Amino acid sequence: MFIMLHSLIALLLFHYIFFLLSFGINNILSFFYSILFSIIFYPPVGTPFVDHHSMIFTYLSFFLIIYSLNKNKNYLFFLLPILFLLGFFSKQTPISYFFLLLIPIIIYNIKEISIFYYLCLGFLISIFLFFIYINITQTSLIDIYHQYFLSTAEVGDYRLKNSSFSYYDVIFRYRFIYISLILILYFVINDKDFKNNFNISKLQFIYLLLSLNFTMIFHQLLSMNQAFIYSIIFLNIGLCFKFVNFDKKFLHNKIFFLIIISSILVSFRYHYKYNEPRRFNDLAYSNKEQNINAGNYFSSLNNLEWFTQNSDNPREEIENLKLTYEVLKYENKKYSLITDYQFLPIELGLYGNSPVKWYHVNVSFPNMNSSKNKDIQKSFSNFFLKQIKDEKVEKIYFIPPHSTRKDIIIKLIEKRCKIKEINFIENFYEEISIKCL
Repeated sequence: MFIMLHSLIALLLFHYIFFLLSFGINNILSFFYSILFSIIFYPPVGTPFVDHHSMIFTYLSFFLIIYSLNKNKNYLFFLLPILFLLGFFSKQTPISYFFLLLIPIIIYNIKEISIFYYLCLGFLISIFLFFIYINITQTSLIDIYHQYFLSTAEVGDYRLKNSSFSYYDVIFRYRFIYISLILILYFVINDKDFKNNFNISKLQFIYLLLSLNFTMIFHQLLSMNQAFIYSIIFLNIGLCFKFVNFDKKFLHNKIFFLIIISSILVSFRYHYKYNEPRRFNDLAYSNKEQNINAGNYFSSLNNLEWFTQNSDNPREEIENLKLTYEVLKYENKKYSLITDYQFLPIELGLYGNSPVKWYHVNVSFPNMNSSKNKDIQKSFSNFFLKQIKDEKVEKIYFIPPHSTRKDIIIKLIEKRCKIKEINFIENFYEEISIKCL
């Protein structure tokens, strides 16, 4: 709850400052559209998610370059490399897409020698911060290269080949984004006083708007995930109010109220389609009828209504999980938890010793059955084994039993670890005892 509140307040602040300072839009409208943006931005996931963090730095980069060019504040360009660094190490995309599209804008404006100097300064600061980070965390450059470049390239290649680019997925699904984009472009293109109100050229402004919108849509297409980019609708529409003001002319009032009412309706639509049913977490079609208070089983989940996509019988699921918890609580050997129930280590009061957070092939680790990525497979296998050995893990628990994950992990460790026994309890857990050399 507090994490969500923090994210909402932060986004409200960013948007409020941007609208207020950069475009002079009415304070109430700025605040109103910041609320709509924030409602659709973070809550669909419920907790901080890497895509959203990279999106935050992408939005901030968009705000920064618009504000810098519009207010002739060239010194702010030193922040662009820093924002890219933070966004990239949150998640490589969408910020990488956006910065590739920024290159023409930067090249065009680099004739201002001060912009060049400030970009160089920002680049040097970013390098300095990067090396401080890897020194503090003792992260090797080769691990960063494998994880953030080689593995990512493989994931991107897989998704590019397997994503759908049908009319529905590219156009219809994001129709309200396109409508909001067309609306702001219409107002910008037809504004005869643009030069008098803005220092940034109309062409650059349009290019940056298109870049941001198409960056988000392309990122969503390749994410192969539930939709999470609809908040950009309220950025597009909010900007329209620089060109549509409430005044005594009936036509303007009509357009004004039409946009406001449409914005509210769109916000309600996506709130009830994605936020309320937790569609992003694949909970839209889960069994919600049993009204199970998870706090009766786990104190850290007090007042949380329990249902997941893993079972059609939530009560049986959480009771099985509670019994598994009792087994783990009295386990004397050091173990690694391989599970999507990521609250368990907190409930147990220990570190889960899982080398990676998610176990999804071509998402959080490479395809270990591919014949094309042997270097990446070897690197990931070495990383996984190092984590297991450093933590002196003697057992691995799979909760609930998951044959695919078990087979992958056995393949990762079998050459350098002896698997002594396998214990399988259906619908509860599966454990393997290991001894690594």
